[in-house]
Amino acid sequence: MTHNTKHIKQTVNHLTTMTSTEHISSRKRRKTIIHDDASSLTLTIKNIADLPSEPLIHISSYLAAPSRMLLAVVLDDRISSAIVGYDWYTLDFGQIEKELAAKLSDEDISAVLHCIDAVNTVTKLRLTNCIKITGACLEPLRGSRVIKEIDLSLVGRHKSPLLDPRPPISSDIVLPILDDIIARCDVAIMIQFPKAWRQLRSNYFYDFLERYNIMWRDHLLEEAICTGCCNDIDHAWVVSWPVVLSGKDCGKVQFTCHGCLTHYCPTCVDAELNEEPSLKFCFGCERSYCLDCSKIDVCNRCDKYYCHDCTSFFKGCFGGGCEENIFCGDCQVKCDVCYQTSCKDCRVVRYSDDCGACLFDCTTCKRTLCVSCVRSPTCEMCDITICGDCNDKEGADGLAYCDDCDKELCIGCRYKDFKNNGCKCSECFGIICAAFDHVKGLHDNVSQILTKNK
Repeated sequence: MTHNTKHIKQTVNHLTTMTSTEHISSRKRRKTIIHDDASSLTLTIKNIADLPSEPLIHISSYLAAPSRMLLAVVLDDRISSAIVGYDWYTLDFGQIEKELAAKLSDEDISAVLHCIDAVNTVTKLRLTNCIKITGACLEPLRGSRVIKEIDLSLVGRHKSPLLDPRPPISSDIVLPILDDIIARCDVAIMIQFPKAWRQLRSNYFYDFLERYNIMWRDHLLEEAICTGCCNDIDHAWVVSWPVVLSGKDCGKVQFTCHGCLTHYCPTCVDAELNEEPSLKFCFGCERSYCLDCSKIDVCNRCDKYYCHDCTSFFKGCFGGGCEENIFCGDCQVKCDVCYQTSCKDCRVVRYSDDCGACLFDCTTCKRTLCVSCVRSPTCEMCDITICGDCNDKEGADGLAYCDDCDKELCIGCRYKDFKNNGCKCSECFGIICAAFDHVKGLHDNVSQILTKNK
């Protein structure tokens, strides 16, 4: 029994002991156990398996599906079937707490799959947040002829598949099991592969994708009907290559909805031919969905699609002059201080009363800052920006404003402008002298330090 299973058992022991005390005392049952007070019950029932079946079944009805199975694993066969039930078409570990799912081992999940006879019952398996597994837990599914969907991305629906650190799930362990499943299964299986596998693209993974492609090809030859136009999908290249075999999208099943597994022809999903394509690929969770399975939003700058539930990838441009104010992460720039976001178009616009969304890159500290946080304008001649923090520290390189000539310049441009205008501005002369005195002071300090260290 693993540490997590023991923890579950201890927790349920505590809950069921209290529940059973109320249940028995109220209904006057098991009078041989309860004599004068409820403390005798606690002493008699030392293990969860000692409880009557009725309280256990009642308690389990309040648990999420995977939690019920974890409870059944620690019990004997006399009531485990009553707790688990028989309708296990979908098993999603995203229904339990993320912290608990992250602790589950291969042994825990394997025990659950055995408990519910997953090889004959489960049609959809989603290992959401099970980031500790190597994939050996899938062994009980070997030989399944009913499974239709296996999600190995280890993230929830509408979440980015990129995980850091990289999870230990191993293609060397999992792919032989998947090979056995696709060789026996009577239906096409939608497999969501881990992002790390698609990034590494090993030869073993590529060889499996070729066999996976053959499975989908055979399926489409029998059921190649477009859900959008109800016509045959007669595009030879779609039927021959339904799975992407190379590039960053390798492993993706083309022209098929990841939600309902319906198929579409290239004509129905072409954005240039359709004002509202029937199937769209979300660049956030990297899955394709039809209009019935997910509402799709579009970035106003790059025209990339995102699921409505993936709007965490979207941010608004805080500039008042920006007419299109919803943008994806690739089209945003963020202030390093206040984290306000601006679209990349607005960030290059100089500050005005119409738009306050422009962001500046400090030449000295290299930070990206909004107008409010930069606290310093840009040099009017060379366009460099030095933030207020650096401007206060860097006397020689900082920006300064001259009231006489009404110019905001860095020291280099001020010296050039001062010479070009005949050295007439007294205030500019004072700023230049102060800057050179600062530099001379720094030079003297460095010289003294070097002399002492000799």
